[in-house]
Amino acid sequence: MPDPTGSATFTVGELWALHASVRHDMAGREQWSEPPFSRELNDKLADALIRCEDLKLAETPIELTRRECMVIDHNVGQHVKDRAGNLVGPAILMKAFRVRRELDEHDALRNIFHAAEPMPTAQEQPDIDVEGLMAEFKASYKPPRATRRRKGT
Repeated sequence: MPDPTGSATFTVGELWALHASVRHDMAGREQWSEPPFSRELNDKLADALIRCEDLKLAETPIELTRRECMVIDHNVGQHVKDRAGNLVGPAILMKAFRVRRELDEHDALRNIFHAAEPMPTAQEQPDIDVEGLMAEFKASYKPPRATRRRKGT
């Protein structure tokens, strides 16, 4: 099953800043349990930049996994600027944080539904003696007594 994803929309300037920060490989990667680089994210950024250029878009959405959000968090500082010198680090980080929150909420809902008892299938349903239950009900059923209305009500 693929990792769940959330969507974030990045401007062309933000994409270039991300591409400059997020690498596809690194030396000493075997020392990390989860290395702070991602070839998949680097490929997504390259594809998004090509899409923006080919379609003359100012921004485009990217689907991000939790791990890719963590790679962004590790590599993009608050001081990061785009090629025009505009500060884009905080905006990029906030988008990654929002995707992480969305994924946390998704995980919480999934855990609630998985914790619930599964409904029995038709084959697992016990045999119910409907006629016996109806006979038992009729034998014990007492209709409500008729009540008189009080005078003046």
